[in-house]
Formats: sequence, C-alpha cells, structure tokens
Amino acid sequence: MRLAFCDVVKVCLAGFAVVVGGAVHGAPAAPVGQAARSAPIAQAARGEQPAPPAQPIAGVDIASLDRSVSPCDDFFQYACGGWIASHPIPPDEAVWGTFSELETRTARQLRELVETRPPGADADRRHIADLYASCMDVERIERRDIQPLQPFLREIRAMSTRADVTRVVAALQRAGITALFDLYPWPDLDDPNVTIAEIYQGGLALPDPGYYLNRDGDSTRIREAYRAHIVRMLKLLGDTESAASADAARVLRFETALATASMQREEVANPLALRHPMSLAQIGAAVPAIDWPLYLRETGLASTTALNIAQPDFLAAAGKSADVKNLPELKAYLRWQVVNRMAPLLPARFVTEQHAFRGVTLTGTRQQKPRSSMCVDQVDLLLPDALGKAFVEAHFSPRAKSEVEKMVVAIRAAMATSVRGLDWMSAPTRERTLAKLAALRGKVGYPEHWRDDSTLEIRRDDAFGNVLRAREHRFALDMKKVGRPPDRGEWFMSAPTANAYYQLRANDVNFPAGVLQPPFYYDGGDAAYNFGGIGAVIGHEITHGFDNSGRNYDGQGRLIAWWQPADEAEFQKRAECIVEQYGSYSPLPGVKLNGRATLAESIADNGGARLAYAGMLATLTPAQSANRDGFTAAQRYFLGFSQAWCSHATDELTKMRAQTDTHTPPKFQVNGAVSNMPRFREAFSCPADAPMVRRNACAIW
Repeated sequence: MRLAFCDVVKVCLAGFAVVVGGAVHGAPAAPVGQAARSAPIAQAARGEQPAPPAQPIAGVDIASLDRSVSPCDDFFQYACGGWIASHPIPPDEAVWGTFSELETRTARQLRELVETRPPGADADRRHIADLYASCMDVERIERRDIQPLQPFLREIRAMSTRADVTRVVAALQRAGITALFDLYPWPDLDDPNVTIAEIYQGGLALPDPGYYLNRDGDSTRIREAYRAHIVRMLKLLGDTESAASADAARVLRFETALATASMQREEVANPLALRHPMSLAQIGAAVPAIDWPLYLRETGLASTTALNIAQPDFLAAAGKSADVKNLPELKAYLRWQVVNRMAPLLPARFVTEQHAFRGVTLTGTRQQKPRSSMCVDQVDLLLPDALGKAFVEAHFSPRAKSEVEKMVVAIRAAMATSVRGLDWMSAPTRERTLAKLAALRGKVGYPEHWRDDSTLEIRRDDAFGNVLRAREHRFALDMKKVGRPPDRGEWFMSAPTANAYYQLRANDVNFPAGVLQPPFYYDGGDAAYNFGGIGAVIGHEITHGFDNSGRNYDGQGRLIAWWQPADEAEFQKRAECIVEQYGSYSPLPGVKLNGRATLAESIADNGGARLAYAGMLATLTPAQSANRDGFTAAQRYFLGFSQAWCSHATDELTKMRAQTDTHTPPKFQVNGAVSNMPRFREAFSCPADAPMVRRNACAIW
C-alpha cells in the first residue's frame, strides 16, 4: 500500500503482502483504485483443475479450535490453533489463512469469468477475456523478448536536457512505471468539493525507506541481495557484468537519497504535515530540475496552476537527484524502474529472477505462483469495473447487500450511542463528532454506476501493449478529474476485492462484494458470528473516521481543527495507551512492533470490535441470541472476530510487515482488542489476572 493511498483511503485488510508488478506492497498499492489480492488462485491455477474447497460452514468452525489452550490465556490460539496446525503454508505463498481461502474461492470464480468469452459477449466481457488471454500467451511473450521495452530504453538513453528528463518522467508515470515521485488526483484538503493534483513521495523499489537506511543485519543482507538482483536483471537485458554492477551501484545511491528524504510511517499519519499547497512558480523555484509547465502539459494538466506537495523535502531531494548534472545515475535509475515494473510482462527469465528476490528473499515464498494467478490479478487491476460487474452478477446476492447495509446502520448507531456516553468529551466536540458520523456514507457491494472502458483497445495478441494502453487510459481519466468536483460514487477497489476501506476526504466506508463472503460474512449464516466477522470490519472502517488521523477531517472531508484542546489532550492520552500496548508485542524473537506506526489501525481494531458487539446486542432476535454449537451468542461473536483472521506467515514476511505495515499481525490484532474488552472477559468468565484481561485496558471509542 503506498503512503498516499494510506493518507486518503484507510484500508482494513491490508496485512497480506503481495508482489504486484515488481514492487512489494502491503495491500492495494495504487490510489487510482486497487487493493491487490494476496493469494489470487494458489491451488486453483497450477495447470490442472483441483477439487474445490469444502463448502464453508455458516458459523463457528469447531475444527479450527485448539481446546488445549484457554481462551483467557491466548484467544487467537484457542480460536485458530487447530486451523493453523492443519493448514501449512503452501510453497507459493508467504502467508496462509482463512482469508487466503476466501481469496482462493474468489479467484477460481474470477478465472472462470476471464477464461470464457460467451457468444455475443458485450465489450466488457470481450475485454476481460482478451486481456487475460494475452497475458497467458507466454509463447508470444517469449518471441517478442525485450522488444516492447526498447522505446522506453531508447528515450532514457537519449536524455540530455532538462526537457528530455521531464518528458521521460511524465511518460513513465503515464505508463504506471515508478519515476521519482507519484502524481494523484485527490479532493482538496481545504475544499473537498474540488479535485486537485497532489505530488507524493514514491520512486522506491524496496517496500520501505528503512531497507535502504537501517544498519541491522537483516537490512544489510537484503540491500546486498537487492544489489545482486539488480545486477542479474540488467544482465538479462544484455548488459555485461561490469556495466550491470556499475548501474546497480548507481541505482542504490539514487534510491537511498530518495529514502533518506522520505517521511516515515508514523509521520505520514499526521495529515497536517501533508498540506503544502504551492503555486507553479513556487514549485519551479524549489525544484528547478523539472520543467514544470512541460511536465503538466505531458501529464494532461496544462491548465493547472497549483498543486499540493505532500512532502516538499522529498520533492526537493528527488529534484536534486534528477538534475541533468546527475544523468548517469538518473538514467540507471529510470532504466531499472522500467525493467523492474514491467518484468511480469517479459520472458520467463525475468519473472523467475524477480521471484527469486521478491518472493524468496523478501517474503520467504518458496515457489513461484502460476502465471494464471498474476493474469487474473492484472485483469482485476486494469479492468476493475468490467470484471466486477460480471462477478457481482454471478456471485453476489441482493440479500447479502441488504443485510450488510443494515449492519452498517446498526454499527453507526452504536458509535453514536458511545459518543454520547463519553465522559471525557466536551459538548462542542461531541456535537461535531456526531455531525460527522451522521454525514458518513456506507457503500456496500459495488458502485452505483460502472465505468465505461469500451473505447479502450485490448488485443489478444499484445500483452505488453494492452497493459500500457490500459494504464495510460486510467491515468488520463484520473487527470481529467483535476479541477472538477469529486465523484462521490466512485470506488477505489474493485467489487471482487477481499478488502474494505474508509475514505478520509469523502467520509465514506466501502465494503466490496469480495469481502462479503466467508470467513467474514456468511449469507444467511449465524448473525452473532457475522457481527464478529464483517461487523468488526464495518466498525473498524467507521472508527477510521475518528482515529488519530481521521479525527482531523470534518464530515465533508475538510482538513480542519474542530476539537477542543482539552478533548484533544484526552484523546492523545488514550491513544498513547494503545501505542504502549502494541509496541510491547513481539511477533518473533528480537522483532518488535512499532505501536506508533500502527496506531490508526490499532485504534480501529479496538473500536471496531467494541462497536460491532454493541450493534449485535441492539439487533439480535431472541432466536439469534440462543446458544449454538455449544457457545453463547457473545462467545460466537468473539470467535467470529478471531476466526476471520486465522493465519500464519513465513518469518521473512513477518519481519517485513513489522518494518513496513501499518497493521499488526492477526494474533495481536485479535488478542490486543479482546484483552481491552470487559465484554470478552464476561463472555468467557476469565479471571481478573488472566493474560487476556488487561489491568489497564485501553479504550477510545
């Protein structure tokens, strides 16, 4: 997940690292619309047709329990230990969980959709089938070799002036290739009824600035492996050993300069630090290495006279690195970004080498995924509405949409009740909080209007060209938003995506159809269990509007100070409790979580669990409240909350998450929240000194 996406869209389920187009991200990577799935097909796409997974049960999975452990000692192990013991991590995965099973089922459904082109199919169905077929045409990709890269490589080699550099940077960004920084359209922080262009830090091929800067053994080892990986990739392009080694050193120096100037995760959580509106003249004076009027013309923003620069120090550093006096390093960096980003569309030797570093070294994934997995993801990423419409028609029921919409209403009402009862909040702040909550929109399943991509050219014999045309098409549509009112009906995830998010600058929560499946939601299943699963996700996203970052925005999405100083101090005191709690957790020996970097997600985990429980109590019928499967409704709620997250990961991925992810690992996500809840203690009759009962419980909402 890129930082800009985090700034505007708070993603719920982003703790599953993925390799997408040559970069490792912790969830939806691009703010233009996608949260990538971590295990798109796994066993479903290995060249044969495996047996379908067992039909999910509509409630507590008894076989997943580990009854040798008391729920009061380690609730995650009690709820999930049986599942973890019987579900080893597949060799082509770095993490495996009940969430992965959801993705596997969804991916099988998507593959069935993209592998067929029904007679008389409309433009959308033809597009998704042809895009997938072109991606799977490995024989043609092998024959074309690196020829599709040559136009980019020639332009980079020919750079000699500031105008040349500007044109190449803009062209690469239009093509979805990382180049120096990122350019996004977002609602204006001061006037969310207008879309502005925003420049955000980017340009790194490793997952986090710390990989370039930290001096610990793991970071040093990964840096050296990364350098060697660049050398091997450049040799695959035809470079000699000496030329590849020299350029790899240049790339590392260049990216290290960008990393040094980058904001850290905990700094990005402060939206006030990201508001720097600047005129074109101010930007030109601060970063003269780029011809800004030319850059804006090349990116379709010729009439734009001002932008928001989220991190001015970073942009200045990027501009310094991009000066024509630094052409050898700049050319090496841009050339590397091209091959790194486009590797999945190149011959197998590039794909294999990229997996050797990004799969094995970074995440501990022993085996490469089948190509069909990447190709389905590509269709979802590039044609989200075309694929989403087909998925919804085939696999999402009106009943599920209606039931989840009612849950959103119930949980939002539970938060209103909670806010009215807070003894630490003054009346003026309470009134503004309730007003923002009342203005919050809940979107369930899919967008009201599907995007029309019928004019996009997709050819069954042109995998590389299809991706470039689709990326440039999407980039152009995004840049056309600048200067216009935002489309409040737009979604930033495709309908099949197993994820959810809160949009800070629009004050809405969004739950795609893909996540409204087991283990989060059982259509017609046990209501208590569903509240623990998707209900806690709903509460989580609603809480994001009032976490350490979201509380700075009002009900219309404006970044504005509306808290009374005394209330702000009380909030910070309670937030610090959460920082200390989660900062004490160690997922592996010698590896600590950063409680400040994960604060927003931890606030949402705790608030979501509390609010969903309250929403359940307010809505369960007597029949739904009765004991079931040997558990009370309260116990089933907490089991639903935990069993949605049953999973385990490789040590490599666990270390990477601790350094890069704003979410805590599932074990601490579950245990951290329930240990703060008196309702959990009551449900399982835990003694006051039990590990799952915190003496100084943390609570905000």
